[in-house]
Amino acid sequence: MEDFTGEGTVGDLGAALVVDDMTAGKLSIGNVTTAKLGISGSGDIILGEVARDLAVEINGSGDVRTGRTSGQLEVEINGSGDVEVARVDGPVKVEVNGSGDVTLKAGMADPLAVAIRGSGDVTLDGMARNQAISKAGSGNVRVTGRADG
Repeated sequence: MEDFTGEGTVGDLGAALVVDDMTAGKLSIGNVTTAKLGISGSGDIILGEVARDLAVEINGSGDVRTGRTSGQLEVEINGSGDVEVARVDGPVKVEVNGSGDVTLKAGMADPLAVAIRGSGDVTLDGMARNQAISKAGSGNVRVTGRADG
């Protein structure tokens, strides 16, 4: 999907998903194999489980909420957008430039690489190995240490 504006609902795809440059509206999608999500503006995406890799880029105030992802997770937020992932099991790379927050509600991140420039926060309610944390600003990184959630 390219230059999406409006509202839409899509069931389970069982395939790769690419949303390029969503600018406004709300998109709800079922389970996918991989996903690359791009929001430039205020759009919101709700996504089911991602069987493998998930990449999210938000430029603006849009929000992304997903189910479990079992592959690599890459998140870049430039602005105030938020990302919430139900569970992550794999490599995690997060970059926050601004006030956006990333919440990973459960799982194991190995490795966990986080760079924050601004007031955004990154929370992993799970465990992390091989952490590389870089902060410039008032943002915080919190790892609770629980493997299940």
